[in-house]
Amino acid sequence: MAIISGCTCRVNLWYASHAAESFCYNILPVNTHSTKGKAMKRFIRTTLLLVLMLSLAPAWAQNFGVKETVLPNGLKVLTKEVHSTPVVSFMVWYKAGSRNERLGKTGISHLLEHMQFKGTKTFGKGEIDRLIRTSGGVGNAATWKDYTFYYETLSSDKLSLAMRIEADRMTGSLLDAEELAREKVVVRSELEGRENNPDSQLYNELYSSAFKAHPYEWP
Repeated sequence: MAIISGCTCRVNLWYASHAAESFCYNILPVNTHSTKGKAMKRFIRTTLLLVLMLSLAPAWAQNFGVKETVLPNGLKVLTKEVHSTPVVSFMVWYKAGSRNERLGKTGISHLLEHMQFKGTKTFGKGEIDRLIRTSGGVGNAATWKDYTFYYETLSSDKLSLAMRIEADRMTGSLLDAEELAREKVVVRSELEGRENNPDSQLYNELYSSAFKAHPYEWP
């Protein structure tokens, strides 16, 4: 099931981030002269921030006026109206990520995310990016262990464009064999790049140790 979230503002998480950072510095001292120490501190700070965000999520939704609607087809729509700026952010979230993969098919969620930019039945290769760019907006996507999401941020009068793009991605993406082969190389390159990053190494080691019999162990 997909989750669509539209909003016209960004939630300021400075206070939560600052609190997590203070906790790391004052309660969890780490040797800041070592690369691993710095990576551990950043990881702990990020983890604490995520825990805090999850614990406050229901309160945030209520306090910030997020409205939830479930369509007859099961699609959940979350909306938040802010009229201070004529901008809209449109996001589509799928409850599908690396945790849904199996041995021999690991990485396919990330690969499929890349392929969503290679053309659909309505939009040719590169046309989605061109339309967003010429409309003065930005768009991107990301894959995680539990989800994959796509987004566009545009002027509010272009909301229908974002909806058309994501609707077409959902039902009409093209999976060309040659493009697929090229994107496999790109995805592998991204993975190799993370292997050279101390933070990513620490993250992978933690998850591979904590989840021995669960897809979370995969990088």
